[in-house]
Amino acid sequence: MDTQTINPNDFQSVTVDSTVQEKAVTYPTDGKLYERCRQHLVRLSGRYGLKLRQNYSRKAPYLLLMANRYHSAKQMKRKRVLLS
Repeated sequence: MDTQTINPNDFQSVTVDSTVQEKAVTYPTDGKLYERCRQHLVRLSGRYGLKLRQNYSRKAPYLLLMANRYHSAKQMKRKRVLLS
């Protein structure tokens, strides 16, 4: 069944939109990787019934924020001490 919806002339030229869009890309920094690892370990300990004395669920996000602030202020020694 030939519906004649596309003509052969429609394939003569192609219009391509090459507009560049900004992406919200986040990169794996040391602090983010440490925090994600901590979250996974806490989740695994809960799944297997291990009782943790501390899991740093409140302190760790604050420390990550401070590490990012130290980095943007170019205070690398303070950041390194915080992440170690």
